[in-house]
Amino acid sequence: MDDGTVPGIVEKYGLTVERIHTHIGSGSDPEIWQQVATKSLSFCKMFPTVTACNLGGGYKVGRNPGEPSTDLQEVGKPVTDAFRTFAEENDGRELRLEIEPGTFLVAMAGALVSTVQDKVFTTGEGGHVFLKLDSGMTD
Repeated sequence: MDDGTVPGIVEKYGLTVERIHTHIGSGSDPEIWQQVATKSLSFCKMFPTVTACNLGGGYKVGRNPGEPSTDLQEVGKPVTDAFRTFAEENDGRELRLEIEPGTFLVAMAGALVSTVQDKVFTTGEGGHVFLKLDSGMTD
């Protein structure tokens, strides 16, 4: 965007940019959230017609022992600060923040019930045992 390519295309085709959408990835680091929010808001500043900024990608869900989950209060503060600063520096222009919670809301909200159909052993050093189930998983 900084090289003028996107603004040039917007101007050339008479487009109206209403939303800036970036994809953070399922992260839990508040510094990354602040960096992405600040960068995304810099894109919003380029287009006065933007009314919403979407920080997509979801929130990290710790599924294994010791694996961190996103602390919404911790990541929310720097994002809130970035949006407030944007409004202060842009004549009170307030943008709608859109987020995509992804699996954060439901990742730990259920159970998978299945039956073991077979047990497979791999050979060699560091071999593994795999269970074949009568269910499917996408991740």
